Amino acid sequence: MRTYLYISYKCNCNCFFCASDETNIIKDNNEFSLEKAKSFLLSSPDKNDLVISGGEPTIHKDFIDIVRFAKQYYRHISVMTNGIKFSDLSFLKDTIDAGVDRISIPFYSSEATTYSEMVANPRAFDYIVQGLKNINSLLQEKEVFVQVKLLLAKFTYKSNPITLDYIKKNFPHIKRVSLSGF
Repeated sequence: MRTYLYISYKCNCNCFFCASDETNIIKDNNEFSLEKAKSFLLSSPDKNDLVISGGEPTIHKDFIDIVRFAKQYYRHISVMTNGIKFSDLSFLKDTIDAGVDRISIPFYSSEATTYSEMVANPRAFDYIVQGLKNINSLLQEKEVFVQVKLLLAKFTYKSNPITLDYIKKNFPHIKRVSLSGF
């Protein structure tokens, strides 16, 4: 069993196919406070696997503190993220050092314009690629389960083999790639 903590519905992208029901509807809604997150984490009956998600959880002002607190109680901490903040190597290291041992990142296209249009963020592709480079380099020294998710949809399925080749060529230490249906 897993415990899911959605710490915010805020996001630094605006994907038209977002899996978070509220992200594209509510732009400035309240985030879980650090105290509310702690209370939720302590009250959860299962302390094995925690998945932190959102919107985009890494943009929450207390993200690292929430992870640090959770690591005291949970065996595994996963983060479902778009990966943009991991373009900052220091932030990525802080995230892993705080206790995240599993990372799931979508990668919709190996073509910059297509990717940026899909997520409605013109710089997203550059940030994601840098984030994946940072993760790839850290995997040589840290044990973190990383999964890159391709989108299986009518507007991506033909390019998925090209995107998979791009991932294999540019991020050789990332060994897990999956397809997520739309």
